[in-house]
Amino acid sequence: MRYLMMFLAMIWAGASFASDTLRVGSRVLVTGDSSARVVDLLGQPSTKQRGSSKPGRRAGTERWHYRRGQRITTISVAEGRVVHIDEQRL
Repeated sequence: MRYLMMFLAMIWAGASFASDTLRVGSRVLVTGDSSARVVDLLGQPSTKQRGSSKPGRRAGTERWHYRRGQRITTISVAEGRVVHIDEQRL
């Protein structure tokens, strides 16, 4: 049990993590949700980046950036739907 707790603590302490879900207060944002739901939960993004020159990313994908306390949350949106959620600690 002790090793399991240490392992979980190391994972939690990571500087960046990606997920299919994001808790916003008592509500949850998940991949597949609409861009309107993102705005409803988080408001307008601080910045938006259009397109991507990175291989493996969808053309036409926008990355919406939000500063939430000591974290930067990036929501990738393609064709009006959330395709990826990422958070980084500052």
